[in-house]
Amino acid sequence: MELTSWPIKRRFAAGYETVFLIIKRSSKPHGHQAIQAALLGINAAVVGLLLAALYQPVWTSAILKPQDFGLALVCLVALMFWKQPPWLVVVGGVAEWLLSVVL
Repeated sequence: MELTSWPIKRRFAAGYETVFLIIKRSSKPHGHQAIQAALLGINAAVVGLLLAALYQPVWTSAILKPQDFGLALVCLVALMFWKQPPWLVVVGGVAEWLLSVVL
């Protein structure tokens, strides 16, 4: 683990604590506009962090050719739209990758 990521983790830990305290103190956060706006902002930050975490190690090291992109797109469609179980998508993706390596 890199030492440079510790300040980022501390910054997000403070955000998680804030969300936890807001939800704990307020029984109905949906009625308060300020709480709703804060939760939407925190949610957007988390989505951005997850996309950055997906791009750096996964996308830059695994998607090298157009065929790799096609396989990733088919797996995404199988998960999101065809509602296939994740284990089946992984098995199918690995099988397709092995076929592309052999052929």
